[in-house]
Amino acid sequence: MPEPGDRGLYVYGVVASVDATPPGDLRGMDGHPLELVSTGSLGALVTEISLPRPPGRRRDLMSHSDVLNVLATEWDVVPVRFGTVFPSRNEVVDELLNARSSELHGLLERVGDAVQFNLRATYVEERVLAEVVRADPEIRRLKHRTERLPAGTAHPEVLHLGRLVAEALAAHRRGDSAVLAEAVLPLVRDSRVRERSTTDHVLDLALLVDRASVAVFEEALEELAADVHERIHLQLTGPLAPFDFLEEQPWG
Repeated sequence: MPEPGDRGLYVYGVVASVDATPPGDLRGMDGHPLELVSTGSLGALVTEISLPRPPGRRRDLMSHSDVLNVLATEWDVVPVRFGTVFPSRNEVVDELLNARSSELHGLLERVGDAVQFNLRATYVEERVLAEVVRADPEIRRLKHRTERLPAGTAHPEVLHLGRLVAEALAAHRRGDSAVLAEAVLPLVRDSRVRERSTTDHVLDLALLVDRASVAVFEEALEELAADVHERIHLQLTGPLAPFDFLEEQPWG
């Protein structure tokens, strides 16, 4: 158990660039600089921190992801699980880099020369709900019959209308998400579905994109967004570290 005044090495991720120097203006937790602890062909990016430390603080989580996202723009990096701390450099080498060398090399190969983007598609709800009403006579009839009822009324026809609208939206979502996926997936190396449960949800994907293809990918997404903007809003976030493409993050 760490005692007040103890120090530890917080580990952000593992890279294959053991001779590289972390960007001088990049700071880790508590504003401390990053350093590379390396052995063989692997290096761990670390920051020295004070211990003990309250677990799971939001600012620490943001620092963890921010550092990795900056590094991923230039380096292949395997994120290490948030909260991973070692007592010394020797233990980083022995218990992480050497002990898990084969696994780490495999993960680096999987995400090599690529970065992650997150694509979220959401409906322009007013537009799509209007489409649903126009397309279904029963929904139009029920909407007309119930529109004067007080909001929140548990009338059987209100409940029936809600079910019909939900079913219609689900059908729209299946068709629209398939169209979007057909346009996007040929542009990327790999993808993962990110689950959402909001009513305006269409599609949420993590996308692994080759660095050499990023400009072409972003241009294609801008064109797609322009094509669908009246009905669907596309939000693209990245480049990011490949968090979603490492089913089991090392350590932690």
